[in-house]
Amino acid sequence: MIAVTPGESALPTILDRRRVEMIAGTDPHRFAYHAAAKLTLDAAQQFVLETEKIALSRAKDGLAAALRDLREKGYEVVASGTIARNRPFSSPLEATLRSHSLLHAAEGELFRQAIIGGSEARGVPVTRVPARELYPQAVRHLGISLETLHARLAELGREVGKPWAQDQKESLLVALLASGKSAFDGRPFAGMFGGGKR
Repeated sequence: MIAVTPGESALPTILDRRRVEMIAGTDPHRFAYHAAAKLTLDAAQQFVLETEKIALSRAKDGLAAALRDLREKGYEVVASGTIARNRPFSSPLEATLRSHSLLHAAEGELFRQAIIGGSEARGVPVTRVPARELYPQAVRHLGISLETLHARLAELGREVGKPWAQDQKESLLVALLASGKSAFDGRPFAGMFGGGKR
């Protein structure tokens, strides 16, 4: 997750970077659909529902902590964003459990929906940007070329230090797009990103 606020240049200032750990590394719920594929369909449905509840609860807690920390710094979070799948995920559970690629897609969607639900539960509206539209929208929003955008992201990465991988760069862009779609009344504000695998 990344929280940003408008900066003096075309790219914003990064206020906060953190991971919201929804499922611990050794917990079988971390790869819920992979685990569910080994169960009967009824047991798989229960396991996935249980995982969704755990992920949503932890997303709410993690986002509440981020919102509190940002408020303490004088910022009000007015928007959040997530990178959405290019096509909505609509595979029935039974079909999902038979396809390795759908298992991964379903797990990404599970965590993405937890972040969306956590944001909405905290009263923060969510902007969804399809993955393939992220860079074109950012270029239009900023009024710069794609080449310039990549150069500025690299420059910002040098300023903030590691980690500065693709997910952090894309987090910044979607937070920027989400913030740009929100009303700004002159108070300090921040936009946040949360998401999952595509």
